[in-house]
Amino acid sequence: MTEDERHSVKFLAVFLQEGEAMKYKVKLNSKPLSTVAVKPTPNISDGFSYQERLTLSPRSVVFNGNNWNIAQLITVNAVEDDIDHDLLELDIYHEVHTIDSVFRNTTDINTTMIQCSISDDDKAGYVATLDDTKVNEEEGSGKGVAIISVAGLLTEPLFDVSIYAQISPDSPTTTEIVGSNHSIITKGNWNRAIEFKIKVGDAPRDTPETSFVTLRAESRDKNYNGITKTKYIRRLPKLTTPERPTVRRAFKGNLIDVKAEWGDPKEKDPTISYEIQHSEDKTFPTGNKTTTQKVNATNILIRLTKSMASASLYVRARALKTVLGEELKSAWSDESEEWTISSDCDFTREYIDTKDQDPAKWKCQPCPEGAFCEGTDVTWAEVKAKFGWWRITPAPAFSNFSRCLFPPACLGASNPFFRGKFFNASNFDPSMVNSPEQCALRDGYAQACDGDGSPRCRLCATCANGYRRRVMGSMARCDKCPKPTENRLKIAGGGALAMILLACLVRANLGSGGKRTMAEIMQIIVLDYLQLSSLVVSMDVPWPGVLQVVFNIQGVISTIGEHLLSPDCELTNLRPADVVYQKQMAYLLLPFLAILCSWVFWRVVCHCKGHKWTSGEPSYEDKHTSTVIFLLYLLYPTMCNSGFTLLRSETVDGRSFLYADLQEPYMEGRHLSYVLLLSGPHLAFVFGLPILGLKVIWGHKKAQTLSHIKTQFRYGMLYSGYQYKCWWWDMVVAYRKLAISLVTTLAPDEVEIHLLIFVLVLAQYLNQQWRPYTDEEAPNRQERESLHNMAVHSMAIVFGTAWSGFYFKLLPHCENSKWSCTMLTVVVALGNAAFLTYCLLRLAYPYCRERMPDVEKHKKRAKAYFRRQGKQIVLQKAEPNPMAEAAFENPMYRAKRKSTMKTSMQAKRLEMRKIRDALEDRA
Repeated sequence: MTEDERHSVKFLAVFLQEGEAMKYKVKLNSKPLSTVAVKPTPNISDGFSYQERLTLSPRSVVFNGNNWNIAQLITVNAVEDDIDHDLLELDIYHEVHTIDSVFRNTTDINTTMIQCSISDDDKAGYVATLDDTKVNEEEGSGKGVAIISVAGLLTEPLFDVSIYAQISPDSPTTTEIVGSNHSIITKGNWNRAIEFKIKVGDAPRDTPETSFVTLRAESRDKNYNGITKTKYIRRLPKLTTPERPTVRRAFKGNLIDVKAEWGDPKEKDPTISYEIQHSEDKTFPTGNKTTTQKVNATNILIRLTKSMASASLYVRARALKTVLGEELKSAWSDESEEWTISSDCDFTREYIDTKDQDPAKWKCQPCPEGAFCEGTDVTWAEVKAKFGWWRITPAPAFSNFSRCLFPPACLGASNPFFRGKFFNASNFDPSMVNSPEQCALRDGYAQACDGDGSPRCRLCATCANGYRRRVMGSMARCDKCPKPTENRLKIAGGGALAMILLACLVRANLGSGGKRTMAEIMQIIVLDYLQLSSLVVSMDVPWPGVLQVVFNIQGVISTIGEHLLSPDCELTNLRPADVVYQKQMAYLLLPFLAILCSWVFWRVVCHCKGHKWTSGEPSYEDKHTSTVIFLLYLLYPTMCNSGFTLLRSETVDGRSFLYADLQEPYMEGRHLSYVLLLSGPHLAFVFGLPILGLKVIWGHKKAQTLSHIKTQFRYGMLYSGYQYKCWWWDMVVAYRKLAISLVTTLAPDEVEIHLLIFVLVLAQYLNQQWRPYTDEEAPNRQERESLHNMAVHSMAIVFGTAWSGFYFKLLPHCENSKWSCTMLTVVVALGNAAFLTYCLLRLAYPYCRERMPDVEKHKKRAKAYFRRQGKQIVLQKAEPNPMAEAAFENPMYRAKRKSTMKTSMQAKRLEMRKIRDALEDRA
């Protein structure tokens, strides 16, 4: 490097703002002999450490013989901080480090390469704010409080800063600083907020007063030392702030007119008036959203543009008073309390309770079960019962809702739960229609009733005049009665049919003479199956309509009851409770009436035939006894169900009512009297009848007369169908029916099906354990085994029917909406129908076989006749071996029938025997 090159150094001057950066490049003018390191070095004239204000990157750049002429970048960055610095001026020199003597000698050249000036964008200071809102609002002590706040320093100080508060001597003597008059803000916590509390005494009643407070900063940091701020506090003459207004409904049941009150009218100062503001916005914005009025009273009547249930109204007040021509104003009172509105409530599951006159006490209430609360402005007045539910307490009072026994009886808001489950005559789904809340008058459900709860009909469970109540499981529906003449004809026809069926059954029972044939034992099994089915379906399950038809048919065949003879349509003018009480009296007398009718019938027959009552085998007395036993057997399931009728109740809102008439309180008044007078003897008869039968059979067993003809004819139905060691089994059968009736009538809904299945499983276990229909010593052992199998199968069908009740209980009225429900309905219906058909065919077969002509006998005679008229029998030997097992043609069989010698001889002997029998018959 030459001397001129050594001195060819360029001078550069730059000005940087704090946070900015400057970049420049450095290169050599000639190729060095060895590595050269150039290190930029700042030189601050005032001795300040440059690292706090400036950074250089990189700290040095290196050149060699390959990159000596390639410029390398150096960045100068002014450090950003929060400190208020003075203007920084510095020089940046470049030190050269190398073993190259030529370049090393350049270090003696102290030439300024860059002059850099850095300015600061921070300004030392602080902001003081005055909150004097409470100066004129504070009450009670007569003194107001102002707060002067300093929200920290604007920049980071170099040293701690102390801020002093001082009250000007010109201020009133009643003004003072609360607590310490100074606060220290440290360098490390320079943005900490501090505040000073200033107490200001009451101003005179006629003129305001002003207090001056000066804040002064002291610090070793020259930029902060001596900064002052002055705040003045004005104290107006004192006016008492009105009380917080209360808002109430002006009129009961009215949600449009409200009354706002603040203070006691009796204590009002006549020189003070009030300015009132009310708005739906809590901030009281200016403009149309806030209404301002002046009144001389302590209350005001406000008419809203919308319901109180849909929007809160905020009201605030302040006192006004004119003193020496100047209008003084108190501070605004707190705004009135916010109340709950409908939009705060869930759109579908809650409503706004507005029954209290004070809206502050309003709150969102959960929608009661069975109620429809969907909507934006739903108060209790808009809450209505859903389809299938009934309001317990009449509107407008609050009420719970109870599920109706038959959902279509109770109309109301649409209820998707019952969608597709009920259709009217027009194939229309009433559950999806938003109907008025009422009973289904068009379908025969009464709206007005007598009795407890009148004039309303509880759960819409009372049928209108001209309709009769039909109970199946948990449903109690109203069916239209036929015309009076048609209904009486139906009753007469049903009575005649019942008498015919009864006569056939009694005749079949008497025809056996007390000895149970296979057909008669099978008849008992079938009757037992039908009676169990009719009892099982009485449980609290909403059975589909198809199954109800099947169960009714089974009841007609097996039980003396109301399936054919129902007088309800003739008694629609009476209260349901009166009807059920009269029917209970009839049921209580029915066994005795059956006994009397049997006695009269057989007495008349005995007299007409001129026989003695006790003579003959069997005597008419025996026939009477056997008939009574059989009639009581048919009556027993009906007696079981009817015995618990007055004990069955329905709970509505915590109160129990007679299930047959929900207008009749349960176990109160006349119901309790009828329970004691009717149900007590009735249940004693039901529980005691099997024991009485067991006692009679036990007496004959001890006397060893069970095999006597007289005993068998009279009581054979109770024991002769079972094997000898199970002579008592009929009592098990009777109590099985009683247990099922007890469970289906009185068991709680949540355990009813479980208890019923337990009873059926226990019955099946006992039947399998004792096998009462089998007899290992009987010659017809296989047939007796088939009876046992039939009993097992019948119990299985009943068990399956009861089990299906689980499904119909969980998914009520689902036969029109779920394919699985439809399939289960079809399976249960077909299963019961198929088994019933099978049983009837098994019963009919022995009867028909005994009365059909002897076909085999006539065939024998016909064959013998034609053989005598035909050719003689000729046997032809087959070729080639006549003694072998070769085949030959047998003319006694159809054409071209092949047989062996051995089989042909056997056939010949059999045929000759048949011919001989035919000749004997002809002779």
